[in-house]
Amino acid sequence: MKHHQIFDDWEKVWFQLVRRGAVGPFYRYRQRPTFFIEGPVLCFEELNTVERNLGFSIPAPLREFFLEYSQEIDISWQFPSESPVSFPNWGYCQLGLSQTLYLYGVYQNWLATCFNDLDNEYDLVWQNKFPIQEVGNGDLIALELNETDFGSILYLSHDDSYRNGWMMGTDLVSFLEIWGKLGFPGPEYWENEQFMNSSNMCLDLSSPNAKTWLEWLGESS
Repeated sequence: MKHHQIFDDWEKVWFQLVRRGAVGPFYRYRQRPTFFIEGPVLCFEELNTVERNLGFSIPAPLREFFLEYSQEIDISWQFPSESPVSFPNWGYCQLGLSQTLYLYGVYQNWLATCFNDLDNEYDLVWQNKFPIQEVGNGDLIALELNETDFGSILYLSHDDSYRNGWMMGTDLVSFLEIWGKLGFPGPEYWENEQFMNSSNMCLDLSSPNAKTWLEWLGESS
């Protein structure tokens, strides 16, 4: 497995969360938080099988991540009570080649049943995206496939939220790097929007709330 510094950074934050009392997410009935990162795809047949079932190639940014970084990430945690600093109470990232077909099916179902009016601006936001992460409330985090802002990371809300189409990051790797250094909060938008900057609204480690959150975590080291 090729070494990537971002994995070390994520693990450091995960240990800080554990020291602060984080436990496994209640929905998984686990006592301990999860930290699992599998190596990149080594057998192209696995990737080719997924792409055959999709009927097209996995979008390049995600495909390259699977090939160069990791084919499976499963990181999760939750505080048993509210965070003392009124910041995230839980977080998880479940991104992987094994989930690609399922996630695309979820996305396609939303398009077919809800977001198919091309004259509706809200519905248009959902068009031409590729999901990378399911949010527990039914929302999705997805890659932008339109030429404008191709490869950026968007939040897709299914319930008329003002955050539908929020650009969380400008590209996949930098988004995951920043999100992971924050502990993968959420992934609901209300757990993440507190860490966005005031210019392009993306997640930002230098935002005031991010600094406070990370300082609080760091005090446990």
